[in-house]
Amino acid sequence: MQSRYTSARPNQASNSPGGIPLRILTRIAGALFLLTIIGCSSLNLPSVTAEATAARFPGKVIWRDLISEDPAVSQRFYGDLFGWTFRAVPRTNYSIILHAGEPIGGMVDARVFEQQDNISQWVVALSVNDIDAAVSSIKSAGGSILGGPTDAGDRGELAVAKDPQGANFALLETRDGDPLDREAGINDFMWHELWTTDSSQATAFYRQLASYTLGSKTMGDGRQYEFLETSGKPRIAIIDRPVDNLAPTWVPYVRVADTGVIATKAEELGGKVWYRGASAQPGGELAIIIDPTGAGLIVQTWTR
Repeated sequence: MQSRYTSARPNQASNSPGGIPLRILTRIAGALFLLTIIGCSSLNLPSVTAEATAARFPGKVIWRDLISEDPAVSQRFYGDLFGWTFRAVPRTNYSIILHAGEPIGGMVDARVFEQQDNISQWVVALSVNDIDAAVSSIKSAGGSILGGPTDAGDRGELAVAKDPQGANFALLETRDGDPLDREAGINDFMWHELWTTDSSQATAFYRQLASYTLGSKTMGDGRQYEFLETSGKPRIAIIDRPVDNLAPTWVPYVRVADTGVIATKAEELGGKVWYRGASAQPGGELAIIIDPTGAGLIVQTWTR
């Protein structure tokens, strides 16, 4: 699929425009966290919803975990930047991230893995109706299963996978139901993209995993921004990576009221702004932010 960053994309060079080495964005070891959890026989992770919904939205990103080299630093950064709060899960290295009191993600201390390289990054989880069938589908389509499926207690059945291009992601068959569809509020997650080396092949792979159909929207410059949807709802986009030497990775978006204010504040809090500019689609300005531990995400204003 065509990238929305064609007219406003980072320079394709050995170093980013903001001076941040691309090695920060090329780590692919984030699944270590979920693999470690899968090895626990007494795992009981909290549900991804505050209340049971009994709903399922196969193909929707229903959770994301931050793998952090320094959870205390991450907690201060995101707490001050977005107003997120954190609730520790007893007897684990895991915390729940909350926005306005609602669970939106998790955070784990990456130092328990004793890795020489920094593995800070975000890992997304896709909803599935039947995790065993999803695992079989991934294997038959050329992907691999890194761990699971396993019973994650109140959260449901969990597995970790790698797509044929090398991007890690999780599968989750929830026990109490998926988060309901709603419009993202300010400082909440609103979108997820896969940046990959072959968007056509990756699209074919994910379309067999969920009953996605292709959708598109005309961008400000007249080009089409393509995405995958289910039941008429946009779920994810898969684009060719906008930066050379970037390993395939999932990138979360957070909706903000003012990109400039957030970008400036992120730098004041110890983060770095890797790119800032106008989005090539309706929605306003975006910025790619690297947090103090090295995990990256995009902030963007959004108007209909």
